[in-house]
Amino acid sequence: MRARWALVVVGLMLIALLVRLALERGRTPEFVEPSGFASELATTPVATSDAPPERMAHAEASAPVAPPLDEHVTTLRVEDELGAAIAGAELWLADALGVERLGASDELGTLAVSTDVLRDRELWANAREHETRSWRVASEPAESIVLVLPSAVALRGNVRQHGAPKAGLRVVAWPSGRGPECELLRTASPDDPRLLQCVSASDGRFEVVGTARGVDYHVIAAGEGLVTQRKTVARADTETELEVVELYGVRLIVGEVGGGPLYVSNAWFDSDAEQYLDLDDRAALVDGAEALCLLGLESPPFVEDRFDFAYLSTRSDGAKVAGPLLVEHRLTGYRPSKRRVDLPRVVTALATKRIELEPNGAELGALTIEFKGALAELALGDAQGNYLELVDPHDVKHRLVLAHTHGAQRFDRLPAGHYRWRFHGADGLWRSPSEDTMPELTIDASAALVSIDWGDAGALDVTTDSHGDAQRGTLWVSCVGRRGLHSFAFADGRVRLVGLAPGDYELALCRPGEPHRPDLAKYGARATVRAGEATTTELAPR
Repeated sequence: MRARWALVVVGLMLIALLVRLALERGRTPEFVEPSGFASELATTPVATSDAPPERMAHAEASAPVAPPLDEHVTTLRVEDELGAAIAGAELWLADALGVERLGASDELGTLAVSTDVLRDRELWANAREHETRSWRVASEPAESIVLVLPSAVALRGNVRQHGAPKAGLRVVAWPSGRGPECELLRTASPDDPRLLQCVSASDGRFEVVGTARGVDYHVIAAGEGLVTQRKTVARADTETELEVVELYGVRLIVGEVGGGPLYVSNAWFDSDAEQYLDLDDRAALVDGAEALCLLGLESPPFVEDRFDFAYLSTRSDGAKVAGPLLVEHRLTGYRPSKRRVDLPRVVTALATKRIELEPNGAELGALTIEFKGALAELALGDAQGNYLELVDPHDVKHRLVLAHTHGAQRFDRLPAGHYRWRFHGADGLWRSPSEDTMPELTIDASAALVSIDWGDAGALDVTTDSHGDAQRGTLWVSCVGRRGLHSFAFADGRVRLVGLAPGDYELALCRPGEPHRPDLAKYGARATVRAGEATTTELAPR
């Protein structure tokens, strides 16, 4: 009788254990929407190769992160779409500072890690013949999390130069319609899972693994001062041929004769300040920032400063220089300038050349801009796109970009002359006065004064959601019922827009690596801007 009861008890315990395992197996991982440019990777099946080069090896010196005995532990299980365990899968954590290797899954597809290190981090997993994927871990991870890596296809092809195989070049692929950040292209190590990459073999063959099925890919190669034009691999393609060409370029710094900086402030933008003409030999142009980053080089500003810029081109004939590049300057306060500049090969660095402009003897003056009204008292900080438009007697428009929109600002060393002026609000919809009633002002040695009354304008302070999930990217803002869609850089989880017309607004955040379309944005908000007030709104998952 006792033996029978013992068997009953053991049977009940086994049933309870099986039920618990089944519940744990079916638990939904506590993840937010997958993020990172590899979170939705997909591509086309391509033909196999007899001797493809191996994937770039993971860093052997990167020791797995073992959880201390006194910490809470989360068990990660990596499996395929059929539920079979994947042994040897590499697991990583990524944030703004880089990546950290957690370790590899065992024969059961599991790896135990500290729960604390997972909180609010991006988790990456990759394994041979499987997709590389990423997930955003929740603030309170579960005790066990299942990571599913579907089977993948490899993106294969050849890298050639003048028809001959080219070895040792870096090949990078990413989904069509998206793209890796330039900084990631420049700094990512060979084992960084956030980029799908490899190195071409001695016969020029390459194989990028971790690509998924069903979506087109962009692929590009670079190295030793050579780059390829970006190529899109369609689903029907079986092999990808990449032809590399030499990269040429120069960084141009514009200054005053004698080595001094231009007396025109960076806040002063002349719409006719510069004109860049094509190279005489009509060489193909490339995406400057992308080309430099693929070569691991520092990229100079391409847009931020109109007097410090780079020009890149390609040729395939092996010449020492490309060009010449004809650069013409017509800048207020300086004599017109037309220069021809050769573009040398870019291998280890981007050459820098200086173009000097000669003052034309024009007088200089000063201008003070002051803000009045309820909004001016809010002292909201950065102007984020507000500027004063000045129109000279020849109807040439100039801009004075404002550092803030409260109190007063003084601009010195401006070209003297007679102008008409109008203030532009950050959203592009708020202007004062109207174009038909633009008042006149004279800039001379005695500082001119412009007073701007905010009137019924308001402000909008935008932050990310209250869960601490700091986001960044491009913020799209539109006023309901009005034409116009305006974009702003959204960094560090906040942005302030000053000078918005009262009304209802819709906001959409396109994060790095996601489609640059507001209608597809995963974060958004609605807000109402009121006259003379600052409204706060939070971006949240849609």
